[in-house]
Order: sequence, then C-alpha cells, then structure tokens
Amino acid sequence: MNRIDSIPGTKGRQLVRTINMNGAFSNSSFITLGLPLKGKLKGSNFNFNNSVSYNRDVSMLDNVANRISTLIVTQTAGINLDIKKKLNIGINGSVAYNKATYSAQDSLNATYFTQTYSADIGYTTTKGFTISSDFDYYLNTGRSAGFNQSLPLWNAYIAQQIFKKKNGEIRFSVHDILNQNESISRTIGDNFILDTRTTVLKRYFMLTFMFNLNRSGGQNGPQVPRQFQRQADRIRIGGQ
Repeated sequence: MNRIDSIPGTKGRQLVRTINMNGAFSNSSFITLGLPLKGKLKGSNFNFNNSVSYNRDVSMLDNVANRISTLIVTQTAGINLDIKKKLNIGINGSVAYNKATYSAQDSLNATYFTQTYSADIGYTTTKGFTISSDFDYYLNTGRSAGFNQSLPLWNAYIAQQIFKKKNGEIRFSVHDILNQNESISRTIGDNFILDTRTTVLKRYFMLTFMFNLNRSGGQNGPQVPRQFQRQADRIRIGGQ
C-alpha cells in the first residue's frame, strides 16, 4: 500500500512511500443467460450478461487511513438472429454503473456511467461472397468537463471466399468510416481521479488474405472472431 504525506513549506509536493496495511480485497461475479429461438429462427438467441465487481484498496494520507472503494455493475442484453445461414443480425446494449468512494476525501467521491450500443449485420451468398457492417455507439456521462463525449464507430467489409474448398478469403475492410475514433479512460488513484484521452488509429483501409489450414475447408470459410475485430477497431498508437 502507499503512504502519501504532504511536505510542509512546499507547494503541491508530496512524499509517497510503500508500507504494509490490511484491508484490501477484490470480489467479482459474472452471470450469463442465453435463450435460443425456435422455428424459422432456429440458431438465433437472446442473451443477457450481468457482471459485478467490488474492490477496496487502503492507503495512508497525511497519517489518516484512506479506504478507496470501487463498485462496477454492468448489464448487457442483446439478440442475435441467424436467418437461413445467410443473413446475420445482432443488436446489443450495455450499461455500466461505476462508483468510487474515498473515506478520507469525500470531495473525490464520484458516480459515472458508460453505455455501449451495438448493431451488426452480415449477408453471405451461396458463392461465398460476404458483405458486413457493424456500428458501435459509446456514451460517457458523469466524468470531468470535456470527457463526457459520445463516440460513434462504424466499420464495414466485403469478402470473397476462394479456392475449391473455400478455405481462403480475400477481404477489403474500412475501419472507422466516420473518422471519429478516440479512447477516453478513467483512472482511480490513491488520492486522485484522472480522466485521459489517448490517441488512437482513426479511419483506415485494409486488404487481407486469410487461409484455413484445416484440409476439409468449410462452407463458411475462415472466420476472425468478432471480439478480435472490435479490439482491432480501437488499436492504440499512443500510451496513456
């Protein structure tokens, strides 16, 4: 743990030392529920996720024990539709409640929300041609002035499966079509809350080739997991 002491006779200077203290812990839970659809929408599903994390850290601030508690509750709900193995549609929404509490510095106590709304659509023909697009809308509230910004992020690609076994794919992608991408994050410190804006890669174009080493190939060809694609959309080119 950290011990932070103000230095008398100086302006804004502090001394930070490491000491042993008790009382720090971390708890978390995650619950997910999937409800499959039947009939013509077989293969589609509703999904619900709930996660809760509660962390407590302890430090000494001018000889006073300072307990820093952070609570994060996130609820996600969505629907994924698979229509005739050709048209795929996904709609998801997520709201995260964040609360930071300082026992020795009430003025730093903060409550803020992070919301994410997403939509995906993709269509694949019998000849292995795919067109796909996804849109994410990020909304920050309760942060410092200038950091409560909404962020639209729109991506799209077209792809063609190649070779007899359809185990190859050529893809042309456009990331951040609206050229709005940026990263806003919040750091909860021992005696501070810091909002930062990080430089990220904005609009860019990419031509890729993928090959499936599985000899049997596959009707759907090589696929990149969607979560990896979303991470790639927000590649950081500068540190915090």
